[in-house]
Amino acid sequence: MILAVVAVLSPPGRDLIHTSFYSGEQLARSLNQLLLYIAIGILLALIAVEWLVRWYLARRALRRRGA
Repeated sequence: MILAVVAVLSPPGRDLIHTSFYSGEQLARSLNQLLLYIAIGILLALIAVEWLVRWYLARRALRRRGA
């Protein structure tokens, strides 16, 4: 999740966000919005996988303690 914040706050990330919504050219805006939505989807998928792995490991640790 820290990597996602760093990616958004970096100069290329800010530039992608800026050109996605404030570009005067429609084609550039559309392509950049597509790239932005893909990047957001990948980041959300990574966050979900990290959450599931942490949940699984915590559950496994509780099961081992109880057994």
